[in-house]
Amino acid sequence: MKRKYLIILASILFLFGCSQKEKTNSKVRPSSTENEIVLLQSNLLEKTSKLEYYNYNLKKMSTTKINANGLEQIIPLKEKKILIPGSYNSELIHISSNKVDIEESRYPSPLSIIPYNDGEITLYNYDEKGDINFYTYQFVRENKKIWTKRFEGVPFLIRKYDDNLFVYIKDMKTNDESSSYSLMIIDLKRGTVDKKINIHGAYIATEILKKKNYIYISLVDTNNSNSFVIRYTNGTWKEKRIKIKETGIVKMFMDNEYFYTLHYKENNTLLVKHSKNLDRDIKIVKIKKGISNPILDTEKNILFYTYVKNDKQTYLASYNINQNKEKNSVKVSGSIQDIVLIKDIQQ
Repeated sequence: MKRKYLIILASILFLFGCSQKEKTNSKVRPSSTENEIVLLQSNLLEKTSKLEYYNYNLKKMSTTKINANGLEQIIPLKEKKILIPGSYNSELIHISSNKVDIEESRYPSPLSIIPYNDGEITLYNYDEKGDINFYTYQFVRENKKIWTKRFEGVPFLIRKYDDNLFVYIKDMKTNDESSSYSLMIIDLKRGTVDKKINIHGAYIATEILKKKNYIYISLVDTNNSNSFVIRYTNGTWKEKRIKIKETGIVKMFMDNEYFYTLHYKENNTLLVKHSKNLDRDIKIVKIKKGISNPILDTEKNILFYTYVKNDKQTYLASYNINQNKEKNSVKVSGSIQDIVLIKDIQQ
């Protein structure tokens, strides 16, 4: 399998020191204490991409143009700064309130950037030995390489909690699909793999969450769309599998008390509120079918998403969970690749 195909397979959410390639001025956004939503509009047909900023009433606040294409992921930082990996053109894009800096990446095809300890962990779809089953992980701080490692497994989902990176991977050399998926835990201080847990099934991971001393992975069975969550006790890695009633789980969220799962059904999108142990459904909300880029503000109980109307026009919408109705919607550009809440900063 060629690496360009694996770039698509490993688009993860998932997602130095470089020679400066380009600077473009962007419109300065007014300072605001409002919560903001940021949309990334990008494709390979146009030479430029855009970040569009909206408030919670879906009023557009500003637009930032980026002289790059093929972008897929937004990484929000402190002080409303943003990082974007440019995998297609091997670029790293830094955005602040008044400028866009585009730099060439140290290695080809950066898939994701994970802020950590005043630096960044960058994951590259590249291996110095040309092995398609290995990917390069590099930790850089203040333009200095701390460590560079090659780890085995195609990454499909990455989440950082504390000093660990949790990576859902697939071993492309394993012929048995049901034994090819694993959860890899990387110690970021040392740059070593602490644990690799086989998942035992042909499952697609849709989210990895950490709550207290537990790691939760939401999974969907590729054979029948059955949904379940695996809970691991952090440290001992004792496993508990929790069956989720609704099939087709595509996302999992949580707040301080409850879990929420999002499911794509044939005629609807369902948002399910679960008990704190995921053993009971508390509330099921039906939302219109065909939504994309879902993101939930659990404090305000508002779900944001995009959808296409009449097979041509894209809309950004907000759904009030408490009132069970779509609150606002607004036309947006097509080719929306990612949505983030600006308050969801990476530490």
